[in-house]
Amino acid sequence: MHAIRYVSVALVCLLCLFIAGAISTPTALTKEQPGTLPLVDATRASPDGAYCPTTEELGKLLFFDTNLSYPTGRSCASCHSPATGFADPNRINPVSTGAVNDVCGNRNAPTVAYCSHSPAFHYDAASGSFVGGQFWDGRAATLPEQARHPFVNPLEMNNYSLINVVQKVSMSSYANLFKEVYGDDCFNDAEAAYGMITNAIAAYEHSKELNPFSSKYDHYLKGTAPLGRREAAGLALFEGKGGCSGCHPSAPGAGGSPPLFTDFSYHNVGVPRNPYNPYYSLPPRLNPAGEAWVDGGLGAVLNAPELMGKMKVPTLRNVALTAPYGHNGLFKSLRGMVEFCANANVGHRLEPEVPTNVNLTDFGNAGLREREIDALVAFLNTLSDGYVRPVYKDPGDPMLTPDTPPIRRDVALSIAPNPFNPATRIEFTLNAPAPVRLAVYDVSGRLVRRLVDEELPGGVHAATWDGTDASGTSVASGIYFVRLTTGKQTLVRKAVLTR
Repeated sequence: MHAIRYVSVALVCLLCLFIAGAISTPTALTKEQPGTLPLVDATRASPDGAYCPTTEELGKLLFFDTNLSYPTGRSCASCHSPATGFADPNRINPVSTGAVNDVCGNRNAPTVAYCSHSPAFHYDAASGSFVGGQFWDGRAATLPEQARHPFVNPLEMNNYSLINVVQKVSMSSYANLFKEVYGDDCFNDAEAAYGMITNAIAAYEHSKELNPFSSKYDHYLKGTAPLGRREAAGLALFEGKGGCSGCHPSAPGAGGSPPLFTDFSYHNVGVPRNPYNPYYSLPPRLNPAGEAWVDGGLGAVLNAPELMGKMKVPTLRNVALTAPYGHNGLFKSLRGMVEFCANANVGHRLEPEVPTNVNLTDFGNAGLREREIDALVAFLNTLSDGYVRPVYKDPGDPMLTPDTPPIRRDVALSIAPNPFNPATRIEFTLNAPAPVRLAVYDVSGRLVRRLVDEELPGGVHAATWDGTDASGTSVASGIYFVRLTTGKQTLVRKAVLTR
């Protein structure tokens, strides 16, 4: 029960057969029963047939819970949205806003996608430098430690103490699921419970949802998709003249593991002060230094002048989705950030926020031309997850490896937003006319709401689920499953309702 495991779209439940008043050995059904969901995997059901959540699923509920801020309304996902590569979806403000109106953080929220691959913060004797950790400045050594900070940071979720957070979780709609994973007494000790909360969030951040490795570049490395001419030119610049791969390795790692596009090291690349950072104007209780505040990065954390201004090298995966750029959000566009990193030392250099310890060797000397910058940006766009390969009609197409035949889908199903409150849109595509049944089930396999039951023509169709059952009664927050059945195919997607 305590193991962290990922299940992509499979439903997990268990049907107990009652014979003479006794429960027999659980058996997975092969035929649908009225009002229930057919089973595909019983490995995550408890012995009594109840649904057994994983730590990862609890972490997702916590990650999207807007009740865990004060005042309510902000969640982890508010600054780390799946729609923008798990970075801040607000592209207007250079830094992230908090739960309190007109209060913001002092930095641009980095993506949390792939953050689970960062090693624990440590000093690497071989390179003579610090490596790993979380946050721009490495102040949290590990993911669970990182998850402790935002809940009680007045610039972020603004809870008074960890006790407040634990109390909110203990009264949440998923509190019983929490007990399923951690035990009935899990909320008795606030400090221990807070550790369980942060561990669960870290478990979700380890999941495939945040680490899909599904970009066009990943397909290119597997030989299942080609790069375009400009993208390929950008890759050559990235690994050559641009010098980008020195800190953002683009080659597969040991055993062929996908590249992470960061070496987790720390550098001061000379990013200028952002005069539009609203943090400067916060009251003294939130920003004692006022306009004089300088972001010392790693040097401020370790109280080391020789490290002032150094920030952790971010991953470039999904970088096209994560504007603005830089630790202070100074650069509004990806092209602007690329041009700075490539040419900052060519011609007139802008004054760095921290003028000491600037890395003048590895940054800003490439002297790239306009078309070369365009090519680099084109390549960086291939790092966005969710790339869908073209359907190849000829099985002998040389871009397809022998074990990857052409993909042919008769139906597609998507849910957005997800998690959702109060309603979500369920969209499905049919390649041909078909009888369609679209329904929502709870985690025990009981039918909650039938949304579609009719013959439909080919094309794109949509239905809305407002979180109510067949009688119009609102259902509780939690995990639900949307099942689409046509004459040829059945698809299931998980939906998370938060209230």
